Amino acid sequence: MDIVIFFFSGTGNTWWVASELKKALEQRDHTVDMVSLENESIKDSEAVAARIERADCILIGYPVYGSDLPDNMMSLVKNLPACENKIFGAFCTQAAFSGDASSFFQQELTAKGYDFRFSFQFNITTNFNVAMLPFSLSKPAAGKKLAKIKNKALKKINRAADMITAQDRHLAGTSILMAVPGRIQRYFFRKNKSKLLRNFQFLAERCTGCGLCERYCPTGSISFDADHSDLTRRDDCLLCFRCYNFCPVKAINFGKKKVSNPEKYQRYKGPEENIKIGDLTQ
Repeated sequence: MDIVIFFFSGTGNTWWVASELKKALEQRDHTVDMVSLENESIKDSEAVAARIERADCILIGYPVYGSDLPDNMMSLVKNLPACENKIFGAFCTQAAFSGDASSFFQQELTAKGYDFRFSFQFNITTNFNVAMLPFSLSKPAAGKKLAKIKNKALKKINRAADMITAQDRHLAGTSILMAVPGRIQRYFFRKNKSKLLRNFQFLAERCTGCGLCERYCPTGSISFDADHSDLTRRDDCLLCFRCYNFCPVKAINFGKKKVSNPEKYQRYKGPEENIKIGDLTQ
């Protein structure tokens, strides 16, 4: 099959799963393209539609935020062109639980003519260790613990590749035990997202003015004024926490109260050593 994977990855987990899934599918003699939602080509709607038309199977991959899709992935889903029986699948990455986040939009795509055949959920690790309960209690996995999580995920990725190859229907997150808590969590996440955005903090005294946060924000919502050492953030932030995790001096923080000790909170630099943000955007 000719397969295209459209993905978004804030700090590397979804990029890693998409990359490993691509390898596994290619080993099964499929042709696979990976396209980041941050790639310039995604802005050309005609080119995207043409790539979808050529493909036998469309896959999307994304991290889960509050049992929901990131806004940029939801926009892609809503703007996918109508088709006739095109095979479709979705996979998400999560710290532990995402309810129905890999499938709640199935009806919308079925109405457009897609054969929603696959949805998978991969547990990796949190990227969210911040000065706010309960998130201050969980830290990103590292070392042997992260290696163990990745090895378990690799087995699941290979099973997913087998199912895609066989075109066996597999829909994770569709049972009532997954769907109900997913819907509840998604409702409160959407309701409170704007409040969460107000918890980002900029510590100007730590900032070196490198501009990395502005340069690599996936929605361009960050503006940095080097002359006045000031940072502003629009309300279209995805809450991907890329800026928080990759700031080299921990000048971006998160919490309801002023963070007095940024060193206390662990930053997640992705599931691979020496990962580059540019890898996530190609």
